Amino acid sequence: MAFVDFYYLLDGYDFYEFVLPFLLVFSIIFAILEKTNIFSKKDPTDKNNVIPNTNVNLVVSIVIAFIVIANTEIVWIINNYLSKMALFLIILVIFLLSVGVISGRTVESGENSWWIFVIAGIAVVWALGPTLGFELPYWIESNFLQSGLIVFLVIIILIIKYFRSPSGNPRPGGRNP
Repeated sequence: MAFVDFYYLLDGYDFYEFVLPFLLVFSIIFAILEKTNIFSKKDPTDKNNVIPNTNVNLVVSIVIAFIVIANTEIVWIINNYLSKMALFLIILVIFLLSVGVISGRTVESGENSWWIFVIAGIAVVWALGPTLGFELPYWIESNFLQSGLIVFLVIIILIIKYFRSPSGNPRPGGRNP
């Protein structure tokens, strides 16, 4: 309960609406200014070397961050965008993890392993389904035994397809057709 209380304490101080967007905008602008050397000065000893003017970069970054958080619409857009992108990245990582679990190896780009991505995509949609409002067709939900049989047959077909060798190549075990 202490974490929940701390969350609401920070929310009461508008930490999520002002402090976090301010820190985000400040750090991004400051990093860009430091990397691009817009306000830099030439090194007197070495003409090819530039010295970043960190004080100016700091002040400009703070001013831009304050201007951004003064506009509540921009802060709302930043908060919504980042939360949706974080959800997308989590879903993408879970999708890639499920591809790795299903394939059991590295999937090369030239391989005919499209079915791994299809199964992983179906698994992600199935896991997210109730949360996002996806519903299965009534003919799958109506009879659990029938849907289990369909899934079992699909898995058997995919296993047979995976272990079937192309024509002309020897099959595993040394026997040719």
